[in-house]
Amino acid sequence: MRTPLCLSRLAVFLLVAISIPSRASADTTVYSNLNSNPADTYASGTFGVSNTLVSGFFQSAAASFTSPGDFQVTQLALAAQFFNGPCCNTPSFNLSLVTSVSGQPGSTVLFSALGVGNEPASSDAGGSCCSLLTVSVAPGVFLNAGQTYWLVAAPANGASTVLWQLNNVGATQAWSLDLGFVEGCQFPNSCLVPDPAGWTTQSGANPAFAVYGNVVTPEPSVTALILLAAAWPALRKLIPAGAPDRS
Repeated sequence: MRTPLCLSRLAVFLLVAISIPSRASADTTVYSNLNSNPADTYASGTFGVSNTLVSGFFQSAAASFTSPGDFQVTQLALAAQFFNGPCCNTPSFNLSLVTSVSGQPGSTVLFSALGVGNEPASSDAGGSCCSLLTVSVAPGVFLNAGQTYWLVAAPANGASTVLWQLNNVGATQAWSLDLGFVEGCQFPNSCLVPDPAGWTTQSGANPAFAVYGNVVTPEPSVTALILLAAAWPALRKLIPAGAPDRS
């Protein structure tokens, strides 16, 4: 007696489904506040108004974004520029992607690039449009839907002088500065001490950047098992009681 749908054929079908590799998807924009006009990608022109500073003697900067889905990060793009005006500035800075804790950058690091120094250079303290620094991210950096993350730029040494230009599209997602050191002595004396405030929230336009990645989808084996579990009650009804399973 032949069953309407034999279990052996079902097993073969599932094995084939499980063995099919997942298809890689093209890069998707996870977040971007970059202007779509290539001649006006971000703000420039006025120091402290068009940009913020990442400096060995001054501060680190961080900008947040919320992931709209589950992604594996592939690339970061920043409106970061090395300010090569005065003597002895260096372009090196550290870039990291971290989790969020209480509305500020957390300590869990998902990705880091130390000593980045290939950002575009500018002799204008206000920055100049419209080159971007792009950083590739190796596989294994995952974002969860609805979770907030921070992109952090910090000085690599005491001479680091990097401009992070602000966006010009009206984006105002949370961003913060960490002054690093503050004046700890009364005038006319001067001494720098670690800033006890840590990260402090800023207002207005946030630094310009974009995050790209691939959409994370369930593995084929997981999908096949889910389908089997859902269909099994119906499949059982197709097998007559006591009928042998024959091909």
